[in-house]
Amino acid sequence: MSGPEPPILELRDLTKSFGGLVAVNRVSLDLGPGAIASIIGPNGAGKTTLFNMVSAVTAPTSGTMRFRGTDLRRPLDARARRTLAAGAAAGAAASVLAGWGLDLFAALTTEPFSWTGGPSRAAAALFAGSPATALAAAAGAAAGGTACLGAWALDRWRPDRAAELGIARTFQNIRLFRDMTVLENVLVGQAPRLLSGLAGILLGSRAVRAEEREARRRGLEALAFVGLPGREHALAGSLPYGDQRRVEIARALAGRPALLLLDEPTAGMNPAETGDLTRLIREVRDRLGVTVLIIEHHMEVVMGISERVVVLDHGERIADGTPGEVRSDPRVIEAYLGRGHGQGRPGA
Repeated sequence: MSGPEPPILELRDLTKSFGGLVAVNRVSLDLGPGAIASIIGPNGAGKTTLFNMVSAVTAPTSGTMRFRGTDLRRPLDARARRTLAAGAAAGAAASVLAGWGLDLFAALTTEPFSWTGGPSRAAAALFAGSPATALAAAAGAAAGGTACLGAWALDRWRPDRAAELGIARTFQNIRLFRDMTVLENVLVGQAPRLLSGLAGILLGSRAVRAEEREARRRGLEALAFVGLPGREHALAGSLPYGDQRRVEIARALAGRPALLLLDEPTAGMNPAETGDLTRLIREVRDRLGVTVLIIEHHMEVVMGISERVVVLDHGERIADGTPGEVRSDPRVIEAYLGRGHGQGRPGA
C-alpha cells in the first residue's frame, strides 16, 4: 500500500528581514498536493511577504523552499558554471593583454625605436612569461569569476523560474494592463513557458506561429473556465471589478500552474461576487487539480472553503490546523481580538 503523497511545497525556517524588522520569522510549512489552504493573520503579520518569497518576488534572508522536490533557487547548473568559467577566462585574458601592452610599451619606449632592434625587443616582451604576467592572469581570472558569481547570486531568485516550475499568483491589488485587451493580459501569463527565441520571433517562423496559436487557445480556455467567454477583445480596464479579478485568475491559470497563490481574492467584492469567486476557487482545485493557497481576511470565505488554515502573527506561525481547530485556538483569538475576549471567533 502506497504512503501519503510528498508535499508539493516545503518551507523550512523561512525568514525575511528588512534591516532590523523581521517580517517573517522561521516559518516552516508543508503543503500537500490538491489542498485548499488559507493563511490568515492580523495586518502586518507577514502573509504577503511569505507569498512574495514563495513566488520569488523577493529572496528570503534565510531558510529553504522546495517545490515538488526542487529547490526554488536557480541552481548552479552546468550552464551557470560555464558562464563562471567564461568570466574567469575573459578576466584572465584581459589582464594578460593589459600586462603585455604595458611590457610592449616599455620595451618600445626605453630606447629610440629602430627597425633592427625594436621588433626583437617587442617579441621578447610578449613571450618573456614573467611572473608579473602570471600574477595578472590569476588576478583577472579571480575578478572575472567573482563578477559572474555575484551577478548569478543577485539573479538566483527569479519569478520566471517560479512560474516555470509551476507556481502562479495574483496580487492584493489588481495588476492588469488596463489598456490591453483581456486576452492580451492572459497571454502575458504564458510568457515564461514559451520556448521561441528572438531569431524565430523576428523571422516569424512556423514554430513561433504554432506556439502563438497554442498560447491563444489556452488563453481562451482559461477565460471560459473563469466565466468570461466572449470577452477576450474587451479592454481589461473596462471590466467590472469582480471580472477583473477573474482575468487575473485566468492569467495565472493559463500558465498551467500546479500551485496557485491568491492574495486576498475577494477583497472589495460584494456578497454575490464573493460567493461566485469562492465556487470558482473550488473548481480550480476539483476540475484542474491545482493546489490553492489563499491569503484572506474574509473569515466566512476562509472557514467555508479551506481544509487547512495557517495563522501568522508578527511573522511567526502561531497555529495550523482545520478551520474548527483554528477558530477555537486561544492564541488565534488573542492575536485577532486581544486578551480578555473569551472564546470569541476570529473575524466575528
